[in-house]
Amino acid sequence: MVVKCSSCHEIHKKCVEMCRSIEYPLSGSRGSANFVWKCQFCQVASHTIHKEKPQHGEWNCKGAESGTKFKKIEFDDGEWHDYDEKSGLPVSVTNIRTEIVRAK
Repeated sequence: MVVKCSSCHEIHKKCVEMCRSIEYPLSGSRGSANFVWKCQFCQVASHTIHKEKPQHGEWNCKGAESGTKFKKIEFDDGEWHDYDEKSGLPVSVTNIRTEIVRAK
């Protein structure tokens, strides 16, 4: 991910990674965070904590009328389309949107 300082708005030159399963100690605190970063320009420290379960994984899709189960759902270009043989109807998942916002 690309990191932008919330204080001076400088963008970090390199992409960084964050892992929910790894925690780092917070300086001057008994707590820990999944991502700890100090801006190289203004020296302000930032961190983020992700305790909730990740919101990704496999989709369980089944026909509402026929009960047909569809496996290995992949969203090419944010959509999925298939055909339900039992009901004789097309099936789809569309208009999926996600948003990541800074918690206040």
